[in-house]
Amino acid sequence: MYLRMINNLKGDLVFFSLLLVFLLFGINVSSAKEVTYLDVKNMSIVTDFTDVYSYYDDNFKVEDLTDEYLKYDFSKLLVPDGVLGFIGKNYQRLHVNFVSVEKDKDDGKIYHVIGNTKVKNNSLDFEGEIEVVNIRSTPPRYGIDDIYRNKGIEKQGIFIGKYSFRENSKERYSGKFDGIMVLDWLMHKDLGLSHNLDQGDSTRNNQYEGKWVSYKTGISKVANWGMVRIPNSRWKPNSKGPFLDMGAAEFSVNPDYKKYGWE
Repeated sequence: MYLRMINNLKGDLVFFSLLLVFLLFGINVSSAKEVTYLDVKNMSIVTDFTDVYSYYDDNFKVEDLTDEYLKYDFSKLLVPDGVLGFIGKNYQRLHVNFVSVEKDKDDGKIYHVIGNTKVKNNSLDFEGEIEVVNIRSTPPRYGIDDIYRNKGIEKQGIFIGKYSFRENSKERYSGKFDGIMVLDWLMHKDLGLSHNLDQGDSTRNNQYEGKWVSYKTGISKVANWGMVRIPNSRWKPNSKGPFLDMGAAEFSVNPDYKKYGWE
């Protein structure tokens, strides 16, 4: 149990390595009293981003593969499986379903997304885009006890993008999602691109962290989702609770929030 907690802490603390990457490669970060604004190409995203992705070794590698990897199609990997998500301060359950993701035929940095969301009994369709910000390599990780070493893995890395998903404005309680996302990928010499989902207790992928803004009222709410874990839903150093995810080895809902759609 204690070993798992240590591994999770190591994963969360390494966020600062990712933050350093943002600072070094032209993504401006400025501070506010309650939150941090991450400005990606002049688009301010209100969230603290302390958990957008958090499993890297201390020797975080910042090799920029963007130009090299834009030729690859990440569409299939950008369709998450088994999404967990929340919206608002009470961690209300947010269901997000990606129906299709297609790479733009002319602009290799753009992916077109069609999907739907559900909060309580309100279901809405959305469409939008994911735009590549960076594609970078990470140190090799071969799973528990290196079980995937010498199994044909050529490279591993992260796909960092910004997203904008627009719900149907004609529907009630509709709005727009904006934020940043990170996909953890690996390149296999025979199988090509695939998800990297063998990271021990810190396993997670397709992490989306951002905000939802109501078309009608302009009210903004935190809206995060992902595979296996949800960004900023569990305890981490120097953060204030209570938290939704109380699990060490896997996602586990805090009983205090089960009434918000998690029964």
